Amino acid sequence: MQAIRWRCRPGWRHASDGEDSSTSFEGNIARAIPSHLATIHLFDPETGMPVCVMDGTYITASAHLRLGRALVLRELARRDAKVATGGRRRRAGRPAPQPSAARARLLSSMAVFVKAVEVGSFAAAADVLDLSAPMVGKHVKMLEDHLGVRLINRTTRRQSLTETGQCFYERCKTVLMEVEAAEACVAESRAMPRGRLRVNAPVTFGAHCLAPILPEYLRAYPEVSVDLSLNDRVVDLVEEGYDAVVRVGALSDSSLIARPLAPYRLVACAAPSYLAERGTPSSPMDLGDHECLGFVHWAPRGSWEFKDANGAARTAAIASRLTTNSGQALRAAALAGFGIILQPFALLAGDLEAGRLVQLLCDYEPPSRSMHILFAPDERPGPKLRSFVDFMVQHFG
Repeated sequence: MQAIRWRCRPGWRHASDGEDSSTSFEGNIARAIPSHLATIHLFDPETGMPVCVMDGTYITASAHLRLGRALVLRELARRDAKVATGGRRRRAGRPAPQPSAARARLLSSMAVFVKAVEVGSFAAAADVLDLSAPMVGKHVKMLEDHLGVRLINRTTRRQSLTETGQCFYERCKTVLMEVEAAEACVAESRAMPRGRLRVNAPVTFGAHCLAPILPEYLRAYPEVSVDLSLNDRVVDLVEEGYDAVVRVGALSDSSLIARPLAPYRLVACAAPSYLAERGTPSSPMDLGDHECLGFVHWAPRGSWEFKDANGAARTAAIASRLTTNSGQALRAAALAGFGIILQPFALLAGDLEAGRLVQLLCDYEPPSRSMHILFAPDERPGPKLRSFVDFMVQHFG
């Protein structure tokens, strides 16, 4: 037995051999198809829907097309030639089938099928999708023919999913959700960032590192405005309504997403007047004999850690008579010659360059603090947040 699948093009009106073009489609097919042929399937190329099925001379038609006998015989001859050559020949000028178009039609039919299941009937799905009820039925029928199974049991009063239909329905929902997510991802990537962005950062980093480059970000995205809050306490991003926070130091376990930035470099230094009075420490172990200025947010408190030339850790126990939560206050005390300060290089760079402070323990690598930018988990961060995180990684990563 031989099977033929054949696409009918809209508007074909052929007749030959003296036949009247008004002759019914079924009559022409019945006279044209040899009885040994098993099945011919006709498809509308615009919708992918089967328009009729012929089995030998028995015809079941869901549409009446006007087609002449000569066209049928020509199609049979073309298919016979293709079989004889092993399927290697294709009529000149005829484009190869496009799988992408078929996949697009399949996705459309899956969407119609899912909606018909969700609303409970073809008529209700037609109202939602702005289609006719017969067109909804055609989409479902196309899926059933494609899969070779019944998906929905239908009667005049009700419809119900078959076991296979239930499984297919669940899979279709997943596929359509992924397609929607992919489309949304592309749309968001093309959208212009806009809106208010609330950011929190440590005082020293925010004032000396972040604030100087924020104008670059704002010029690049003129529809974004930034509220920058600076403090050294650990804020609750979700509870306090921040979009992103910069955090220095070890991270506690949380559900927030963290993008690593470059470690926060620290430096130990003191004023020349202090060193003239108390001497210059030659190793971290000497710091116990000096006045060290304490910072509340450094952990562990009561010790500073360095690394020697071999990478071995050297922990120095310190005693602090002055402790504060402000790096600027510690800088002022150091400039006044009261003690040794351990603070970010960004805060003290100007004083070191001008000679107002002198770097200490140059043979030892000063401690550094890990730094991250944190934001709430989201499958698709908006363009405003994504653009800012990318900007931070580009400049401080």
